[in-house]
Amino acid sequence: MKLFIGNLSLEITSQHLYSLFSGFGKVKSAHVALDSKGHSRGFGYVLMALPSEAETAIQTLNKRKFMQQFISVSEAMVNENIDK
Repeated sequence: MKLFIGNLSLEITSQHLYSLFSGFGKVKSAHVALDSKGHSRGFGYVLMALPSEAETAIQTLNKRKFMQQFISVSEAMVNENIDK
């Protein structure tokens, strides 16, 4: 299950996300979105191996403080038109 993580501190890296979410199960990938200059855009995505692990991460981490910011964690929306 792919998760959207919002309101990230600009200092957070993909490795920080990977480490945080690894506590809930197998992380297939973790990525902080960057702008054209390589700076964080304040959000990222984590792909968890199992939906049950992703749900536990959402329940535990949503609206929790991580590196001085209250983050939002939710299931990522899938753009059904992306392949059209």
